[in-house]
Amino acid sequence: IWVVAPATIAERGFSRDPKDDAFIHAAIAAGASRLVTGDDDLLCLHPLGDLHILSPRDALEELRHLESL
Repeated sequence: IWVVAPATIAERGFSRDPKDDAFIHAAIAAGASRLVTGDDDLLCLHPLGDLHILSPRDALEELRHLESL
């Protein structure tokens, strides 16, 4: 899916590393519930509103938990 973040999202800063904001902008614009990353500048923001920012390990554990239900 290709998303273009509207100005109301794209103008906001979230991360201590401004280059990482593009990932948050895209996730929010796409309506994603999860952002999987190994970047500590993003992981430290978890949770960001309804967006859960997870490490690959935590995302895998979440999937395994869902499969066991």
